[in-house]
Amino acid sequence: MSMQFGFSNVTHMQDLTMDLAYRAKCLPSRTPKYNSTAFVEGVVRCLRDVDSMEILRIQREMEDEGERYKSEGLVMTAPLFAAQDLQEFFHNPPPRSIVTGTTSEELDTSDDPLGESIAELLGIKNSKEVLKRYHEDLASNKLPFNHSASTQQIFLSSYVIGHAQREAGGKAYIYSYSNPRHPVHTDDLSYIMGVHEFEHDANEAVLAVLYPKFFMDFVKTGKPRRVLGLTLRPLRPSLPPEAHWTPLQAVLDNYMDINVDVDNGTMPHMALHYESEVVNYWKGLIDYDRQITALKKAVAETRAMDVSGVVDTGATSDGSSTVIELFLPLFAVVITIVIVTLLVRRREMRKQSFKDRSEKMPLFS
Repeated sequence: MSMQFGFSNVTHMQDLTMDLAYRAKCLPSRTPKYNSTAFVEGVVRCLRDVDSMEILRIQREMEDEGERYKSEGLVMTAPLFAAQDLQEFFHNPPPRSIVTGTTSEELDTSDDPLGESIAELLGIKNSKEVLKRYHEDLASNKLPFNHSASTQQIFLSSYVIGHAQREAGGKAYIYSYSNPRHPVHTDDLSYIMGVHEFEHDANEAVLAVLYPKFFMDFVKTGKPRRVLGLTLRPLRPSLPPEAHWTPLQAVLDNYMDINVDVDNGTMPHMALHYESEVVNYWKGLIDYDRQITALKKAVAETRAMDVSGVVDTGATSDGSSTVIELFLPLFAVVITIVIVTLLVRRREMRKQSFKDRSEKMPLFS
């Protein structure tokens, strides 16, 4: 089944849980102080003693009372998610064995061209620029696929978490439910949960036997396996030999293609390059995002150097001005002394010259 990354507010979910516990008579008040570990453990023990159908009845009762009483889903907190955010979780998830996959058309009927959720899922830093290019490609029919943004996100979520688990030492078994008659979101749940049921054709009658076995085998053994030899081969000796469902491998992006066509002998089989058109397109946009980040860094460094140069020049100018202002009075005094000295000497020279002339010339001619 497809991945889900719509995490809820922790405080809101805690409040809803305590409200449910109050209705189940496990609390004396709707708004208790639950900051004690012992207190929370006591509430959990009480709820475990309540019949599961009663818990479901209370939850449905709360949902019918209004939107604020509806549970929102998972919360990003330990022990399931020991991380601060989605990207941190992807970088260091606890190693597990998981089965995850998608239907071939998921939510293609939805009209959601924005793609913000994909940017968040992939940890894109320059979402404005990247989504602008995505929208341009979408508007000009340059996308190499015909899937809605919601479908792309579901494909990418299985791919990203699958490889995150592989890199962490876990095992991820990826699949694509590609039966063309019912290929949209949750259509496959009819085989394993009994919801969204529909009348089976000949191919889906076979899938109804095979599909739930994958999940039951995984729950029992930790490995989903082809089980034709145990279920259908005695009835149909012409069926192809079984294929082991191998965990996701780097580069290969191997997955189980789940489809049945009794007319041409198509059965679930291993295939390579899970949803490669969508995956490769967004890998290209991730590279584009990195280029933008590098360009912005280079521009910022260049501007910092320019500003630093201006500041240094300004600092030098300020220092020079300070020195000049400091010595300006001294310069004025020195210049004044020099000028006065020159004037005095000139005057003395004039006096001497006038005296000499006076001695040589009569007062009156």
